[in-house]
Amino acid sequence: MAEGTCSFWHPSLSRGFLSEFYGHPPLAMGMLAVMYKIFGTSLWVTRLYSMLMTALTALLMLKLWRQMGYKWEMGWLPLLLWTLIPAVTLNSHNNMLECTMAVFCLMAVLCMVRRTGHSWSRARWSLMAGVFVYLAFMTKGFTGIYPLAFPLILWLAEHFFTRESNGKSDVSSLGVALLYTMLPIVSALFCFGATLLIWPDAGPFFDKYMHTQVLCAITTPLVSTRFYIVVKFFEQTVIVWVLFFLVIFVRRFIHVNKTAAPGVMNADTVVDDLDKMTMDVPPHKRKWQLCLEYALLTCAGVLPIMISLKQRSFYILTVYPYFVLALSVVMNNIVERWLSVAGKRFHLVCGIVSLLMVVGAVF
Repeated sequence: MAEGTCSFWHPSLSRGFLSEFYGHPPLAMGMLAVMYKIFGTSLWVTRLYSMLMTALTALLMLKLWRQMGYKWEMGWLPLLLWTLIPAVTLNSHNNMLECTMAVFCLMAVLCMVRRTGHSWSRARWSLMAGVFVYLAFMTKGFTGIYPLAFPLILWLAEHFFTRESNGKSDVSSLGVALLYTMLPIVSALFCFGATLLIWPDAGPFFDKYMHTQVLCAITTPLVSTRFYIVVKFFEQTVIVWVLFFLVIFVRRFIHVNKTAAPGVMNADTVVDDLDKMTMDVPPHKRKWQLCLEYALLTCAGVLPIMISLKQRSFYILTVYPYFVLALSVVMNNIVERWLSVAGKRFHLVCGIVSLLMVVGAVF
């Protein structure tokens, strides 16, 4: 595309191999082509593009973490868990299409959680979320539309955790939930329809895309079991699970051992009453509700892939940010309290080690 030997709606890799490529929508390839036109066709341009997408993903994770009500200073926790997943390195280092799609999916989710303000403001953010879902679809196809389930997930979690007070429920009605579910869908479909109207070549492209990629995915099995993608998810996240249960186990062990030496902070003061920590979490947004919301969003990005026997582990690369956020809201209070009682020497050592790791990674 950058050299002008093919166009946005008629991608081509070479004359002999993949002279016509309709395997994926062309947005990410078009964005990288723009980078090549600006900076040249060196390999470092690909690395720069991938680094920018990865950095944007990390920043959007921090923004979502803050939007959930947690301290910016503790944003390192979900980022640490995220980088411990091997697939994240695969995604970033090899500039997978999911590297770009993750940015659009996170933007869509951020728009959906902006539910404060008047009705028009909420509707506007919901419509904007549909635009980002459309961009995610234009990056990697149907694997990027799972954020459309998030408004209904928010309602389900709120309905499950919020109890009635004074005979009235604080939970919005199912009709309102369905409305804010339909708005992003309508917005995404409108963008897609406008694309077909504005660019005549878009229609033939998506017709070939449906036949060469989508229908082929249904009729061409690559794995022997539909649970392949679920197994791969747990294989990639095993380190995160181990750390999560280790933190919970240590917390429980300290909680049981309530005896403390004179002058040492009692275990009850370390771990008791964790939900009353000085965080900015709104009263109706308790940690288990947030955990359920983002756990269900993770499932929405993984389980629908079981429909097809054409599965690859990198199809679910964009769900890992929500998975680590779900675990981080449970771990946050425990880790934050541990850090609050740690000495200055511990913080100094952590700072030096972190700095050395950053310098080594850049080098």
